[in-house]
Amino acid sequence: MSKTAQYWLRVALLLVASKLPLPFVPALYTATFVAATNAALAVVLYGGPEGVELEAPGPIAVRGSWRAQIRLENRRTQTSTLANFDVRAFSFLPFATFVAIVGAATFTRWRERAVAWGAGLVALFAMMLIVNSIPILANFADAGLLPRWLSLLVLTLYGGLCTATLIYYALPALLAWGMITLARRGPTLNPPPRWGFR
Repeated sequence: MSKTAQYWLRVALLLVASKLPLPFVPALYTATFVAATNAALAVVLYGGPEGVELEAPGPIAVRGSWRAQIRLENRRTQTSTLANFDVRAFSFLPFATFVAIVGAATFTRWRERAVAWGAGLVALFAMMLIVNSIPILANFADAGLLPRWLSLLVLTLYGGLCTATLIYYALPALLAWGMITLARRGPTLNPPPRWGFR
């Protein structure tokens, strides 16, 4: 079997493993995602007229839920609304795609691993925070909490960009391959192979 085929086999196996109904995974991942996202949103929205806060579905359990609640608030008008947020769709599946592609690659130096995993995961979190802000703002627009022109812009972006394939697989895959390529750049006797696998 060629090295390329071996690489794609490892990617497929990791993706299949990520979809197994493992105990505690939904609850633990959702709680971690909610805590990290609320911390980031508190910094980004500090002092602003809008407030966004995620609420975990409940205590950690063997068969937990992927559903979180988003509280959207306009502090100027004192109006708020609640919306459901599918953590599995908008966070876990992109994360699993990134992990499968980077995890299936082989690295020869610790610097390569540090760049691909460390910088890659930070970039993934930032990217998904930006992408996930579109459906959150769409809920703001539906609730009438945004100016009319901004509501139209957000709903247009939401309809055009927030497709399942783009969010779940395409964006994380492009980021993963980009981080693998970046990690393998630099002086080396053996030039990095194409497509991020060896």
